[in-house]
Amino acid sequence: MPKFHPTPIIQDCWSSIGNITFYHRNGQCFYKRKPYTQYRGTAAQLDQAQVHHRAILAWQQLPHTVQLQWRELAKSVPSHRPPYDDIHHISGYNLFVSAYHGFAQMGREHIPVPQPYPLFPVSHLQLLQIDSAGSSGSVSLR
Repeated sequence: MPKFHPTPIIQDCWSSIGNITFYHRNGQCFYKRKPYTQYRGTAAQLDQAQVHHRAILAWQQLPHTVQLQWRELAKSVPSHRPPYDDIHHISGYNLFVSAYHGFAQMGREHIPVPQPYPLFPVSHLQLLQIDSAGSSGSVSLR
């Protein structure tokens, strides 16, 4: 733990700059180099990163008119991040990349054509009777 020695210009340090981190212990300032690890990710993460890279390249190669179509379609897609309301929506770029990833996961990777975001079917479940199966811990729904 190298100790930081104050100078007339710099009396104290904290936080990080470059690969050096300054910290305090027992009222004294020390510094250390940040460890550099080169985590490359798992094979599945690398595959996803490559798919994502291809999706970005595909978006960049789309004609501007097609990008605008994706943008218009995205205006009706609610955001999946807070705030969850009817005002916020995703971008056309995000809708395109999401579609690209979806087709890639199904093994049909291709450049998708603009189409509306499908709404999930609304359904409900009406429970008429719930029975527990004793000591086994299972539950029967009817």
